[in-house]
Amino acid sequence: MNWLVSMIGMGARARGNRYAPTLVRVPWASHAERPIAEPYHQHALLRALRPDRFLLVGTTEAIETHSPLLSADSPQPIDQAIAVPACHNEAEFWQMFDTLASLLASQLDPRERHEIHLDLTHGFRVQPMFLLAAVRYVTRLVGDQTVIGGTYYAIFDEDGQATTLQRVAPVLEMERIAEDVHALVAYSQPLPLALRLDRALRAESKRLAQAKLPIPKELSALRALADQLDVFGTVVGVNCTPVAADVVRAVCDKAALAQTLAGDLRPVALALLRLRDELQAQLPGHAHELWRWHVALARWCAKRGLLQQALTHAEELPVTRACEETGRDPLHRDQRLPVAEWLNSLGRPPRPGSVLPAVPMPDAWRPFAQVWAPVKAQRNDVNHAYTGRGANLDTARKAGHDIRAAVEKLLSLHETHQRLPPLSI
Repeated sequence: MNWLVSMIGMGARARGNRYAPTLVRVPWASHAERPIAEPYHQHALLRALRPDRFLLVGTTEAIETHSPLLSADSPQPIDQAIAVPACHNEAEFWQMFDTLASLLASQLDPRERHEIHLDLTHGFRVQPMFLLAAVRYVTRLVGDQTVIGGTYYAIFDEDGQATTLQRVAPVLEMERIAEDVHALVAYSQPLPLALRLDRALRAESKRLAQAKLPIPKELSALRALADQLDVFGTVVGVNCTPVAADVVRAVCDKAALAQTLAGDLRPVALALLRLRDELQAQLPGHAHELWRWHVALARWCAKRGLLQQALTHAEELPVTRACEETGRDPLHRDQRLPVAEWLNSLGRPPRPGSVLPAVPMPDAWRPFAQVWAPVKAQRNDVNHAYTGRGANLDTARKAGHDIRAAVEKLLSLHETHQRLPPLSI
């Protein structure tokens, strides 16, 4: 369902609170229309958008003055006139918010798709800005099915004879794109950015096709970036370390193509370049050793609350590094298993069935074993949902702090040693 929510003001007092007729141009309309001289630009907007519902918002005085006149020659009736205060003080701000938010929330079915188009041309003082904030707030609460489809402002020419209806939607997208990049960088949630990027690039491709303009190769490559972002989320979520380097490199390389974007996609360009810089700063894009990816991903996950993933990387790090430094393939089970058994047997009897004898704890290995032991114990607790021992509320309160501290201690120790002590295998 498409909605048009338009503000109405009082008009010029010199003309008896009326709006003077002007020729209204709609340059972005999908169908050509000769400008018509009319006092209400909403008529042209209704013809261009053809919404399912038309809501008019203004003060009680503005609604009573203009809704009958606007309805008289309107191509579509006003479905609902919403009276809001003039916003002279903070109490009236919240009164306007309550009116708009409760009305929209009650009428927007989260199971259906809704596009809300906002016309911010008229209104008293900060009313249009507050309308925008209230509608954006509601769309976030209702869910992904409800979006702001467009935002419009009628620009009156200096001679007062014509009005151009401009879309100002890119202004809205700036903040949301920045929030989506922040969600990935701060919380490792790439899906919102992937979806928004896919929608923005599809819309741009459609616009170029309608204008019979060629679609740049960079646009197609950036479409693939949306898929790569989804893969990145999976790699982090399931600890798929062997492909992490390739995925991060692909994301950064494709994000760099955003430098060529312009126009409505300029906010996308700046956001993707920021994403590239953040990933390059926090993840070792050109590291060849797999164990360094364990370090980077463990720290990435720990900072973002992905504690199970952080523990997994931290526990596997010593085994992977020992394999790499002794010329073994850390991805080959038959070569990795003996190294893991040897490290696990340091200072304690071997596990039942192991072919390796008990290994005394070499002094050089003692600091590594000391930081590894709590990581292994915590990973075991997390992997078994703390069912193996009597966990309580205090355990849960301390778990996050204890896990982050243990993981960081192990990572820091490995980073400060150029090589591991020798293995006796």
